[in-house]
Amino acid sequence: MLRLSCKRQAGGLLETIVPGYKDKVWNAYSREYKKFLIQRQNDQFEAGIAAHKRWGSMLTSYKAEEKKFEPSWKSRKPSVDWRRQEARGTLWAGKFYEGPPCPGAVIPSDYTPGNTFDRLTHDIREPFSEKEWAERKQYRHWDMVHLLYYGIGGFFLYRLSGEWPVVWC
Repeated sequence: MLRLSCKRQAGGLLETIVPGYKDKVWNAYSREYKKFLIQRQNDQFEAGIAAHKRWGSMLTSYKAEEKKFEPSWKSRKPSVDWRRQEARGTLWAGKFYEGPPCPGAVIPSDYTPGNTFDRLTHDIREPFSEKEWAERKQYRHWDMVHLLYYGIGGFFLYRLSGEWPVVWC
């Protein structure tokens, strides 16, 4: 880095021409003005300290309020989710998962690798039995085809009942 060989100060030239001019100017000031200048300089210095104290007390009081928002021990979650377990290195991924039993079965489903099958690769034409289809149809809502029919019908009703603009702006 570049450095200056001598320290630059404002008023250096005037000090060489008129030596001791600062003392002469200072002595020319009145006593009240000297007090004012000293007090102003001290106030500028102490303003930073006062601001630091003010912020410190404000943040300290906030920390006391923040402590009240800490969740109570009685409402804590007794289990740890898998993401936290993975981050901590305590996730055990080798266990099988016991799923809900199939309809009519006594033992729960075992989803370990090798015990599952894909319905679409097993039977492409009929992935579900008739009983399963009947059960699934109970929970069906609007088909997209019916929705499309109603949309086209609404479009034609609008077209027949109103004026059709020549230019769309």
